[in-house]
Amino acid sequence: MKSQNLDISLAQSVRKSPGKRSRQHPRAEVSLPVIVCTPRGQIQGRIINLSLTGAFILLGELPDLTRQVELFIEIPRLQVLLVIAVIVRFDIRLTGDGTRHHFGLAVRFANISDDDRVLLSSTFLS
Repeated sequence: MKSQNLDISLAQSVRKSPGKRSRQHPRAEVSLPVIVCTPRGQIQGRIINLSLTGAFILLGELPDLTRQVELFIEIPRLQVLLVIAVIVRFDIRLTGDGTRHHFGLAVRFANISDDDRVLLSSTFLS
């Protein structure tokens, strides 16, 4: 009987918990060119969403997931930002017709200047 009560209690707590964690910083949908630099070389990609603390990037190939990466983020008509980032998650996303795929990387900014954060905030998050 105790096991059944535990199972019911666990199921109730799972139902009550939100499906997604609330984010500390708002995200903006963007389309920004990015170069991901790794020890193996450079990978061109596109940032599709951005916050003050991280980004989600689509790439054609997968970098070493265990190492920090350097991101060169192109802000059109403004400048290029250099940011050091840690990969926190990845997935595989099919393209529109399903015949090709991209790798999706969620990154957390490990080193970004205050000026660059202000630029991101004023340009994309305000």
